Amino acid sequence: GDAADKLNVLSYLRNAAEAALSSEKFKTWKESWLDIYWQSKADSDSLEQFHDIDIPLPLRGSLQRLALHRVHQLHSMIYYSNLQENERHASDLEEDHSSSQALTNEARMLVDFSLYIACSQITRQSGAHDIADELSESLWSPVAQSLCIWTHYSDPFHVELFLIWFFSALCK
Repeated sequence: GDAADKLNVLSYLRNAAEAALSSEKFKTWKESWLDIYWQSKADSDSLEQFHDIDIPLPLRGSLQRLALHRVHQLHSMIYYSNLQENERHASDLEEDHSSSQALTNEARMLVDFSLYIACSQITRQSGAHDIADELSESLWSPVAQSLCIWTHYSDPFHVELFLIWFFSALCK
């Protein structure tokens, strides 16, 4: 019981995501990153403030992959939960979307978390190939691989971030 609670990976992931997403750094990132990106075409230093997020560098890739894997799992769970809710709704007029809504909220939180991690590695330096670029590709690859799932739980901000990375990668 107690040892299993200490080793619960999903609890750790949720706690890490909730802590990161409740930070002032995250709120500032989500509110201002796109504006700063589009206004700073010549100034690559203005985005540097977003590279230092509250997630240790060695854990970023692992937590991001775990979060995206969990989004896949939640997507299936939401689908089946909606099927059950629709069956209940057909036989009963009482609607209860609380279980699928809780799963959807978790998926949205994890999409935010995953893109926050990936975005921490976006650089504006064109032509320069360094370790940061390699890390950027490794953090964006899982996002690209799970595009068809996470977009269900994203908002336009997430899609624009992905497209910025995608077209920047094509231009290199």
